[in-house]
Amino acid sequence: MKTTALNGVLLVHFGAFLRYFATLLVRYREKTKRTNRLMLGCGVALLITGGLLVWLRYPAVNYYKVIPKTAILVAISALTAANRTRALSTRTYRSLIALTVLAACIAAFWVA
Repeated sequence: MKTTALNGVLLVHFGAFLRYFATLLVRYREKTKRTNRLMLGCGVALLITGGLLVWLRYPAVNYYKVIPKTAILVAISALTAANRTRALSTRTYRSLIALTVLAACIAAFWVA
């Protein structure tokens, strides 16, 4: 049962991450890049499902991987929430892309 729950939460986590990144990429061609409620919802979903993944795997958690990724996801959610009512500057947009790619690289490649 615990493995099924873990796989389900992991699937939701991956889906939210993919949806957030796809929404960022779709906004690339737009002149004024804006965040929306979907992006904020995906950011919050990433934080919640990330916490659930840690809770379901405790005590066998790789904290060297979890803590940096959580900090990056908090930064992504904070930037998205802070800019929800105005257009994103180029610097903020590029920061969101870079942080999202960095979080994906940590999730995929960091084995420590």
